[in-house]
Amino acid sequence: MENICCPNPKCSHFHAQDDDSWFVRYGTYRSKTFGIVHRFRCRTCGRTFSTQTFSIDYYVKKRVDYVKLLQHLNSAAGLLDISRFFNLRVETIENRLERIARMGLAIEAALEEHLPCTENITADGFETFSYSQYYPCHINTFVGSDSEYVYTMGFSNLRRKGRMTPEQKARRAELEKQGRASPSAIQKSFRICTGKILQLSDKKGVSGSKEKRIFYTDEHRAYPLAFRKLPGFRERFEHVQISSKKPRTVYNKLFPSNYFHRFLRMDLSDHARETLQWAKCPSALMARMEAYRFAYNCLQPRRVKASRSGDWTTHAEAAGIPRTIMSETINKFWGKRPFLSKTVLSEEEKKTWKCQWTNPGRHVGRRIPNYVLV
Repeated sequence: MENICCPNPKCSHFHAQDDDSWFVRYGTYRSKTFGIVHRFRCRTCGRTFSTQTFSIDYYVKKRVDYVKLLQHLNSAAGLLDISRFFNLRVETIENRLERIARMGLAIEAALEEHLPCTENITADGFETFSYSQYYPCHINTFVGSDSEYVYTMGFSNLRRKGRMTPEQKARRAELEKQGRASPSAIQKSFRICTGKILQLSDKKGVSGSKEKRIFYTDEHRAYPLAFRKLPGFRERFEHVQISSKKPRTVYNKLFPSNYFHRFLRMDLSDHARETLQWAKCPSALMARMEAYRFAYNCLQPRRVKASRSGDWTTHAEAAGIPRTIMSETINKFWGKRPFLSKTVLSEEEKKTWKCQWTNPGRHVGRRIPNYVLV
């Protein structure tokens, strides 16, 4: 059996083993969805498991075509549209999208071992909302200036701003009695995400280079404050701020972020300008964002016009990841159950994995299964 291991994190066989002597067959059971499923038992810890334990469909009762599901998600289809297409409940579709998000995070983490991370970085915030417009949020996106590869993303709550009627201001004040967004949320999220960029640079020995790279951002006041709290940032990067009022053309240094944000508005129904559809939960919002990030980096062509001529170079390839390694990594993880304890993630990405994002004062009592946290 390929890539099999004991699902018990405390067992010495938790990581993949070269031989099959550490487990014994432990019978079978019949599933209406998957037919006959073989079971096994670990000789060391006594933990029992089956072939379904290592499948992305662990604990599910109905099959879903994950390729078609990802295609629908990236085509601006809403959850109700997708549920009607698959003839499934909306909650089932949400569950499968979260599984794709965790699988995408595991693939991205594995590809980072082969990611050069030697280019300049463009970072900017993508503003949207979840549940209602009284709960706006800021998604920090870190994109390669040359490849437009999305290295990482972070989430931070915002306080509703802009023009409001007296009734809307009173409603906001009432909701803020239950909880209010931290004024330093953007700074904290930005610092964590920038720390991951520095870690990726350290892996590839880029930090030892004498030539500084450039970190492009807009003129948001939280960004310089975040950089001050990161040791070694000034030695590796030069921070260049660009006005967000400048034309958003290809000549703008913020174009890589603007380009990605345009696709988010175009391809994800959560972020369409018209408020016909929106995310009802920040955790679900970030899960769908991570699923889209995986497709944007590894599956979609970098330029649509070039793809019509047969050039299907992806953003991951433009960032320096060989196509063979990318294909092997996707094939290795696709359809498999990823384990959190085997995946190297940033603090922000772990919260997305565990569905821990909430709106201020609205701590939805959502139960996260234990198998998600293994």
